[in-house]
Amino acid sequence: MALKLTTLALTIGLLIALPAHGDGHGELDFGDNSSGWADDGECDDPRFEGEGAANYNDDVDAFRDAADCEALFEAGEITLIAGAPLTRPPLRIDGIQFGEDTSQWAKDGECDDPRFAGEGMAAEPLDVFDAYADRTDCLALWEKGALTYNAMWRATMDPPPTAAEIDAVDFGADASTWANDGECDDPRFEGRGMAAEPIAEDVEADATDCRQLFMMGMVRLREK
Repeated sequence: MALKLTTLALTIGLLIALPAHGDGHGELDFGDNSSGWADDGECDDPRFEGEGAANYNDDVDAFRDAADCEALFEAGEITLIAGAPLTRPPLRIDGIQFGEDTSQWAKDGECDDPRFAGEGMAAEPLDVFDAYADRTDCLALWEKGALTYNAMWRATMDPPPTAAEIDAVDFGADASTWANDGECDDPRFEGRGMAAEPIAEDVEADATDCRQLFMMGMVRLREK
């Protein structure tokens, strides 16, 4: 009887000690296969370490090499680094879309997203193109109460448009004299990201600016 109880106790102990994994609902979320290194036989997710982990892992690949990492995890060739997050931070909290970690200043401990204000913010000047681009820092500081959401940035299209909505717009080319100046000069659009006096000659001629500002919800197509 004592042997059976000991075996049961050991089994329970092992189950408790093993890291959970599965569909991401409070368990280990492997994410998706959107990394440029997905399906190469190595785990490029920086949350993992071990023989099967790539030699160089970029933070941008977190949760983005699911097939490789799950297979290697199941094979015991990688383990989750202590303290690494099990699940992805939610994209939207309290009605705010936090975006992604695509800013060059992402994960530096300060919030570089100019939609926010407060003691957790990076020093000015902040780049308009860092909006929606510093999720980890801004989310952590928001949850600590170190940030407030700047109401002047609350866009009509907040959260930003979907990929399908973006793909449906022909932004044209960068043929305008004012292309790549941080404002949208294409008069087909309207909103806070627009140049003061867009002209007809710039229709479909300021693609990069207008596309980026459209993605951030700072301009929208005018109603016909």
